[in-house]
Amino acid sequence: MKDIIQDHYNGILIHNNDIDAFYHCLADLMLDEKRLRTMQFNAKEFSRNFTIDKFIEKWKKLFEEVNQK
Repeated sequence: MKDIIQDHYNGILIHNNDIDAFYHCLADLMLDEKRLRTMQFNAKEFSRNFTIDKFIEKWKKLFEEVNQK
């Protein structure tokens, strides 16, 4: 998850099964709509790094590098 979620930029990372932290983070977001909207926007923008075209581009580059060796 840490590769996809950037803490407090496009999401919030909490430890597994930490219900108290989850509750407080969720409550904070519910009370701060501007921060919530900003994180939603950042998440959507960041997700553009994970399109099919991006994956194909990375795989092609990897195969080209392997082929050159």
